[in-house]
Amino acid sequence: MKPNIKGVIQNCVSNIPDQEVALCLSSGMDSNSILFELLEQGKKVTAFTFTMEGIESRDYIHAKKNCETFGVDLVRVELPNSVDKLKEAVYKLARMGAKTKADFECFFPFLYLYEHSALTQKYIISGLGGTGHFCITKKGMIHFRETRIDDFRNSLYSNPNYSQKKLHEDYCEKIGKIHIMPYMTQEMIEEFKGTQWNELNKPKEKQAILDSYKDWFTKVKVFRHTNFQKADSGISTAFLQLVHTDLNKGNFKTPKGIYNDIIDEVNSQQ
Repeated sequence: MKPNIKGVIQNCVSNIPDQEVALCLSSGMDSNSILFELLEQGKKVTAFTFTMEGIESRDYIHAKKNCETFGVDLVRVELPNSVDKLKEAVYKLARMGAKTKADFECFFPFLYLYEHSALTQKYIISGLGGTGHFCITKKGMIHFRETRIDDFRNSLYSNPNYSQKKLHEDYCEKIGKIHIMPYMTQEMIEEFKGTQWNELNKPKEKQAILDSYKDWFTKVKVFRHTNFQKADSGISTAFLQLVHTDLNKGNFKTPKGIYNDIIDEVNSQQ
């Protein structure tokens, strides 16, 4: 049994009333599958991709190449690396409701996307949340892959802020945008129920997505899953600078303790 991934994405895109759409694009399969559907349906796509100051990450390099392949406009969203800007972002994120290290570091780039002067489109679409269906994290592979894969998915998608979903929805409502996340719709969740690891990830990781847009994927280079803020993006490394600042009152070795202190500080002021 294969999930009808294309059918769900197709419905999400066809329900966008505007012709012009903003796409959050990386070098991964999830966001590129959405790019292909947008192109199939004749939408006018502007892709946005993130990269830190002074870094051209793999996501940026290959998003750019893929956009050139299909004649899609690309906007480079450059993220600041200065400690002052990072401090400012951490406090802003805490006030928005960020609670975990992933909330702070994964939502950070979107602060700059949502405020970018080139983001004139009302509708934004992304591949956020797609990886959870495939049970390819270390925890999933060790404890859930063989017999409890639906339990693994349920634990993720029952969280209203999985992949920062609620933060995105709340912030977009505030600024008059709508962020569509096809891989986190209830329709997509239902499609994956009962599907097993091997039928989704053989012969390649996320094979079910590759099969959904087979011809399109032959034209571009995409990469396996990597946690958004890690790899060569430079985001986690940038935030590590906070350990050496006056924010580190607890002498923490990682920023996690700093985030918790700032959450407590912000909550005490409310």
